[in-house]
Amino acid sequence: HFATREMIQLLKAKLGKMILFFLVLIGLSLTVGLLIMALLVALFFVVFFFFFFFIIFPALIVFIQMSFYDYLNEEIGVFKAFGRGLKKLKQNFWPITGSTIVMYVIIQTVSSIFIAIPYIFGMIQLFTDVQSSGSPEADSLSFFGIMMVVVMCISILASFILNNIMVVNSGIIYYSLRDENENISVLSDIDLIGTDEE
Repeated sequence: HFATREMIQLLKAKLGKMILFFLVLIGLSLTVGLLIMALLVALFFVVFFFFFFFIIFPALIVFIQMSFYDYLNEEIGVFKAFGRGLKKLKQNFWPITGSTIVMYVIIQTVSSIFIAIPYIFGMIQLFTDVQSSGSPEADSLSFFGIMMVVVMCISILASFILNNIMVVNSGIIYYSLRDENENISVLSDIDLIGTDEE
């Protein structure tokens, strides 16, 4: 059991570590990340590596998130956290990457539905609006502009909510791997032997 105040205090205590992690991540992204991205873009045009690109991107997302979780939960340095994140990713590469790809496809599908419905109504209104009074083109374009603003707001909100699901998915992966490696639940069950909570 925990309260909101405890969560805020924990976030304040870890704020320096979070800022340091993201500064190092930005530095690596601007150096090593750009080289890797250039290589992936070059390989993207080769048919075989087209599918390779869609495996590397989710794996990279999970690698960064697992490194971040490790860095926050353990008293280790940033680069050691990256090393441990890579080790955890290699431990079960295909299940981890596969579940991330599935979650990403679900998120993109739901986001597309939220975006497509208002967009379709706006396009129908734009092409079927015939009014005798005033300027039909101006009215249609103003309605279309309003619809585009609504679509953008819905898209941003849906992306924000659904991307949190991706973070939760990475958290489940991280703590499952941690439990598998450290046998936390097994040790907890052993500790309960002989108690009333067994």
